[in-house]
Amino acid sequence: MGSVSRATTATASAPECECIDIRAELSYWRQHMESQDWHDRSANFDDCRATIKFAYDAYLKWHREPLHLLGPTLRQAYEQKISYRDRLDWFAAEQIIHDVWDRIRTAGACCDGEARSGAPARPMPALAATIN
Repeated sequence: MGSVSRATTATASAPECECIDIRAELSYWRQHMESQDWHDRSANFDDCRATIKFAYDAYLKWHREPLHLLGPTLRQAYEQKISYRDRLDWFAAEQIIHDVWDRIRTAGACCDGEARSGAPARPMPALAATIN
């Protein structure tokens, strides 16, 4: 993966910060979007871009919270932050958010040089986007 970086405190389970290379992540989703269950054949990548970016922003803001408990909060933030013309229906947006969070949590690399798989992590540029 190579586009998620974590600075940890005393334990690896309590990340101090999250850094994401959003360009690398958007490139990944552009290449892999068609293989996702949520992909609508009539939609192109640009139709999903705002939702994918929102999913990363939401992760950066709420990554310490269990995703399954954030449903109403995420939906409200999504409807406030994403313009009506760029918004997907909530069912599709929720699936994208889940897949993005799953990708980060299962493939992320720690700043201490170890990926979760045990392989050495690659240094990654940081982009910290937030939802205010």
